[in-house]
Amino acid sequence: MRYVNLPGTDLRLSALCLGTAPLGSALDKHDSYRILDEFVERGGNFIDTARAYAIWLPDGMGLSERIIGSWLTDRGLKDSVVVATKGAHPALETMHIPRLSVAEIQQDCEESLRALQLDAIPLYWLHRDDPSRPVAEILESMESLRMAGKIQYYGLSNWSTDRMQAALTYVQEHKLNGLAANQPRWSYAQANVQAISDPTSQWMDDQMFHFHKRSQFPVIPYTAQARGYFSRLGDGTLDADLHNTYDNAENQLRYERLKRVSKETGYSITVLALAWMTSQRDFLTIPIIWSQRSSHLRDILDAGDVVLKDEMMALLG
Repeated sequence: MRYVNLPGTDLRLSALCLGTAPLGSALDKHDSYRILDEFVERGGNFIDTARAYAIWLPDGMGLSERIIGSWLTDRGLKDSVVVATKGAHPALETMHIPRLSVAEIQQDCEESLRALQLDAIPLYWLHRDDPSRPVAEILESMESLRMAGKIQYYGLSNWSTDRMQAALTYVQEHKLNGLAANQPRWSYAQANVQAISDPTSQWMDDQMFHFHKRSQFPVIPYTAQARGYFSRLGDGTLDADLHNTYDNAENQLRYERLKRVSKETGYSITVLALAWMTSQRDFLTIPIIWSQRSSHLRDILDAGDVVLKDEMMALLG
């Protein structure tokens, strides 16, 4: 597994990040430990979770974090694995009501620290935005956590391009050093935006992509595998949900490009779709990946060693 330095930080991270939304909900503790162990055995050291994962279950709030915290302690990995978690997520029954007050951010952070059994969170994401609040107020809340030693760095998840630009301008003008990355919905497959049911999520559109090219602001995207769209398109197992979310003329074209490059390089389509992201030239991209099947996870993790040449990136478009 390759390692990369997250610009502006002292964090050295594996080229792929393991997502953990299913831990404790779709997977029990035993299988959760298995996946975490397999990721680390392959050289992964970067794990992404959230306070809200498993929130849909009774007493599910923080369940993924608690499993990770137990695993870190049981395996003695607190000093070698970099954990990112997210707070300030709205309640599921009131997704239209943001939770980014100073008190709410601080409360979520404290609860995540206890669940993860950490003294400080290496990278703390704001899971959603509150466009009604000035970015200065929100960022100063994060800086106060950083100065208190609760977090090392922080990032933005599901923020619009305009709000990210305002945040980046604020930290540059005030010489703040904590803002590290963006976490949008992004993959090699272009989503059918009208099919995305959550209006509070943000995807990498052309405006956001050009913002990252200009600013070189790092990206650590979720849904980086497009939920297996290209693989399932190839084996004929595309279900109605994936069809509605990703099937379109552009992705059919991209699938043909993947097949061509796969034939030339020997890399699988899964590896190439992720390597297209990790091989971006203008800004660092660390995709968040997942599979609960060991064989599939091994294939995915192969992408952590691949940097595509310019001509292959040109072929993929």
